[in-house]
Order: sequence, then structure tokens, then C-alpha cells
Amino acid sequence: MAETSSLSRQVGAATELPSITLGNSDFPLIRQDGTLFVDKTAQIPRLLHYKKVFFARPRRFGKTTLASMLFELFMHGTEQFEGLAVYDTWPETQCYPTIRISFYGLNQPETFESMLCEKLAKAFKKAGLDELYDRTQSITQLGALFVAAQFDLEARGSVWLIDEVGYPLEANLDHRSAFEANAKVLQKFFAHLRDLCNVRFLFVTGILRYQPGVRVSDWSFLLPGQDIINISMNPAYADLVGYTQAEVEANFDPYIERAAELLGMSREDFLEKLKLYYGGFCFDEDTSAALYCPWSINSFFQQVIDNPDVDPSFANFWMNSAGGSQALRSFLSARHVKLDLLEQALGLGLQVRAGDFNDPAKFELELPVIMVQAGYLTLKKNVTPGCPSYNRAWYACGFPNLEVAAPFTAVAFAVAMAAYMGPSNFKQIVAELKRAVRALDMATMVQALNALLVAVGSELEAPLTEGQYHTYLSLSLRAAHIGCAVPAPTDTNQGRSEIELASSGKLRVIALKRLTAADASPKACLALTQQVQDQLLSRSDGRCKERHAVVLVLSEQEGQIVYWRLLSLDQAERKHEPQFSEDWVEPWPLVESEAAASSGETAPLINPMMLKATLSFAHHLADRADDVVTLDPAMLARGMQSYAAKLCNEKGTYSPEQIKDYVERYIDKVKLVASPEKAKVFDRAYLEQQLVALLTKVL
Repeated sequence: MAETSSLSRQVGAATELPSITLGNSDFPLIRQDGTLFVDKTAQIPRLLHYKKVFFARPRRFGKTTLASMLFELFMHGTEQFEGLAVYDTWPETQCYPTIRISFYGLNQPETFESMLCEKLAKAFKKAGLDELYDRTQSITQLGALFVAAQFDLEARGSVWLIDEVGYPLEANLDHRSAFEANAKVLQKFFAHLRDLCNVRFLFVTGILRYQPGVRVSDWSFLLPGQDIINISMNPAYADLVGYTQAEVEANFDPYIERAAELLGMSREDFLEKLKLYYGGFCFDEDTSAALYCPWSINSFFQQVIDNPDVDPSFANFWMNSAGGSQALRSFLSARHVKLDLLEQALGLGLQVRAGDFNDPAKFELELPVIMVQAGYLTLKKNVTPGCPSYNRAWYACGFPNLEVAAPFTAVAFAVAMAAYMGPSNFKQIVAELKRAVRALDMATMVQALNALLVAVGSELEAPLTEGQYHTYLSLSLRAAHIGCAVPAPTDTNQGRSEIELASSGKLRVIALKRLTAADASPKACLALTQQVQDQLLSRSDGRCKERHAVVLVLSEQEGQIVYWRLLSLDQAERKHEPQFSEDWVEPWPLVESEAAASSGETAPLINPMMLKATLSFAHHLADRADDVVTLDPAMLARGMQSYAAKLCNEKGTYSPEQIKDYVERYIDKVKLVASPEKAKVFDRAYLEQQLVALLTKVL
């Protein structure tokens, strides 16, 4: 990052920029405060082509602000909109009582109906229907309330604006009984609303169009083909909310210049990075509009105003708002998410049929559909171009940008691993990893990483590319709350595969390389390590100024790290051979999933001490000659029996019976590898591989 001169910063700070609309969705207050407001009103009149509309978008995209603008237009006309596009194009010549309510906060089935009645009564008052408010304020049943209100509403005509319609269901995705109870109240509400005559306009917004596990009749009020039209994926309304690239550049031009200057970037490079972090949302069936989330853009540029001398941060504004990460964790845990979903999302392997968004009669929503509607995934491209039926078209889905991808992948990885390994085991390994990275305890760090990588390989049950290992290494470190970038899921065999860290100013760069099965000898491993080390030392982009770097060599055959080297890359040492430490790594045994263990299958007895002791005995009792060892299985058996006797006298995980059974089975397995008649010669790497395989079977 280029440095910005103090004079330049002072000049920039002296030029005041107006504050940006943030956290305020009340349109009159926005106009009153004079904050920067992106005019999205040009498309509002087109909404009136329909009598009743449903429009879904993720949270923080501007749905509530849109509802506020519609309230002002229908209640008071265009008096608040001078200077905006809708001022001269609004087609209505009269005003209407406008009932505006939000279902946000209504999630308890015991009080849902009564609180909804209370909200409706207050909405009548805000709509100028004071007498109707007096008549309904004490009513707690929807049927009675609509009977009391029907005459007044039909006599004058009315407009209805309903926000966050799915919240009563979304807040109970883990509680089916509450979910279904609230769905019945929603059904009752819309049935009464549908019976009203003389409704000028109905506008319903929410995040999710449908919910899984609810009978179709419970959501018939939103079915396409009836009187409420779903425009959520209609290209004509693709950018009804959200910022386009042109809108960002036009409305935030001075903020862009200031931010780029602070970051020492050209305007073009800054805009490219801004798009990488916050752009990429797409919701229309033509995948024609790429959008930014307004909350993220507004939050990013507000930093330039609040702290004009500080470099703005590319933070996860959208995910961090309203407890997004915790909500996602609960959501994914309830659906038992697995790593294959994450793999597909990273590689655009997730595909969703267009009809799945609109046809609940034939399809109960699955996780990818919900994720797209909630904004965690987005439509990337139509993979069936020319399909004659829109409902039969399929879309590839993926993460819209880094702001979503980084926290989502971290949360999904942690949820999947905790479910697979068991929450306590996962928590313990992650805690050890965090401590080891901070202390530069390489042996413990690599052991913890291997435990997670082995679990990943077992869960996915497929060979991984180097790029995938790189991704899951990054996610393992993120799970330990150690900051690092989540890379794109590309195979990096021929390129750089590095993870940048910042932990207590110590560990900065991790370079990961994969050792192919075709050449897995120690000599090849050391040669590959030296090659990566030379590349790190030859870099001219400033990376070698970092204090430490780690080279990790991962065995394709083992699916885990087999060797590490820690380099000291202080600037003063670059003229000499860098100081380093290194070691070979004992393989980690495969881990059986928590789900398999709970299903009644025999769970493995995972004991890293036993593995370490086994390999130690194998090396100690064998004759060494370079990379070749001679193993006497009888001597190894005696050594293991002695070790088992010691374990029996200690307070440990296993009973004496378990240890005895373990040793007997272990010896039997060893005899299958080494001939019982005489000692057998092995390649040392092969011997260790076989020992780990044996332990995996019997532990």
C-alpha cells in the first residue's frame, strides 16, 4: 500500500463530504437530515402496473426504505420528493389511507396474533383513521379486528404495505411447532386481507418467498398465478433496490477519490477491489443486473467521513449487521450442513431450478434456495440458455463477493466440522491451533492442522486439489480466529499458494505445496521445500520483509502435512542463508464422524499418544539405513505390550480391557504387514503409512 502524505491527508480532510444515509430507513427523516441519498425512485411508478405485489430481497438492501417512500407517496403525494425522479412521474392524483406494518419482532406464537392486532390498530392511527384506531385498539383477534375495520377501509379505499412478512417463520426455523403456529396466523391475516374490497395497492416484502415444511395452503396467499404477483426475479425490477455500478460511481464519486487516496490506490484499482468485496449480487432471471448491497457501500464510505485520516477498512459490514454470523451459524446447524455444500458453492457447482423459487406445490425448499433468497449465495449464470420454460431453467449459484464468502465459509466450515468431529473435539483442536500459531509452536500447529485436514478429507470422501487444501487450511485458521484471506477455489499447483496471517506480529506467510503420489520421497519433499523457500526469498513485493514464513508440504497420498519448515525472514538476514527450523510430521489417524458414532457403529478410539508411541517404537526397534528400516514384528509387539501395561496403571480414556483388546488386534494387523518368520525390509515412509493405516482400522 502506498503511503499518503500528511499534507495530502490534511487537504482531503479539509474538504467536507456530506454524511451518508446509514441505519435510517424513514424517508422523511432522510430528507430532513440531508444525508447522501441514492435516488432509486424512477422505477416506483412501474410497481403500480400491478394491484398486489410481492418482492423478496435480502436484509439491508433497502426494502424498508422503499416501503417508507411508498407510504409517503400514497399518503401525502410528492411533496417530499422534489428533485427526485418520481416527482414528475407519480401517476396517482389522490391520496389514500395507507396501512403500513412490519412483522419484524413478531416471533412468539403465544402473542403473535394479539401483537399483530396491536400493530394494525396503531397503523390505522398513522393512516389518519383515528376513529378506527379507537374502535380496534383493544381487540386481540384478527377476525374481530377486520370485522370492526372493514366498513371504514372499504368506504375510502386503502393501501397496504407489509414489510418483513417472513420474520415470524424465519425466527423459528429451529422450532417446528412455533413455525407452524405462526404460519396459521399469517394465513388467517392474509385471508382477511384478501376479503377486503377497494384495496388500491398491496405491497409485500420479505427475505424468503416460501418456507420448508409448511403445507402449500398455508402460503397460498403468495402463490404465483393468484392476485399477488411475485416480481422478485422479474428483470424489469432487478435493480429496484440495491446499487448498480453506475450508481456507485456517480453518487459516491468524491468518496471514491478520498478512499482511493487514503489507501494509496488508483481509482481503477480501488473500484475493482470495492466490487470484489461488495458487488456481485444478482436476483433476476436474466442475470442481467449486478448489484451492491447499500448497507455495505454506505458503511464503507461513512468511514471516510468519520475518520478522514484513517485508511478505510474492507470489513464485513453486511454479515456483521444484526448478528448475521450468529444467525447463520444457528441456521446451518439446524440443517446439518456438510462440507459438500461449501465445496459446491466455492466451485459454482450448486445449481437451482428457477421454478424452485415459485413452485412450492412441487418442491419443498432446500438449503441452496433459501441461501440464494437470503443473500448468502447469488445467481451467477443460466446453465440452460434457450430453455423454453422459465420454470425449468437451471442457475449456477455461488458467493456474490468476499464480504459474504469469507464469513460464510468460516461459519459453514466450523459448523460442519463440529458436527463431524464432535463439538468438544473440534473446540479443543481449534484452541490448540490458536495457541500454537501465536507461540510459533510448529509441532502442535501442524498436528492440529492435520487433524482438521484429515477430517475434511474423510467428510468429503474425494481427492482434493492443492487449491482445495489451501482453502481448508485457511478455514482451519479462521476457525481459530486467526485472520487470513479465504482464497478462490482454484488449483494452484503451478502458482503461488500462500496464506497471509497477522498473529501478534509473528507469523505472516504460510506457503503450502502438495507432494504428488508419483514422487513422495523425502528427497523430493526437501527439494520442493527449497524451491518454495527460494521463491519467498526472491520476492520483490515486500513479502520477505515479514518476520516469519512457514513452508508446509502436504502429501497427496496421506492427505495431510508431512513436513514443515519455519523461516526467519528479517530484512537484516536476507543477505545470508535464512535461519530456519524444520521437522517431519507423524501422520494423523483418520477420524470417524460423530454422526456415524451416534448411529451405533463402532467409534474409533482416537489417541494421539498411542500413535506417537507406536511410531517411536517402530523407529527405535528397527535397524536404520538411510530411508530403509528393518522391522521385527515380535520386538514391536513386545514393546507395545509394555506400553499398554503402563497405560493400564494410568488414569486415561481406556479401560484395561480396551487396551488389551487393542494391543492384540494391533499385533495381528502388524503380522499382516511384516512376515512372522523373519524381519521385513521397508521404505520408512511406507512403513509409517502402513502403521497409520493399521491404527486407523483398530483404534
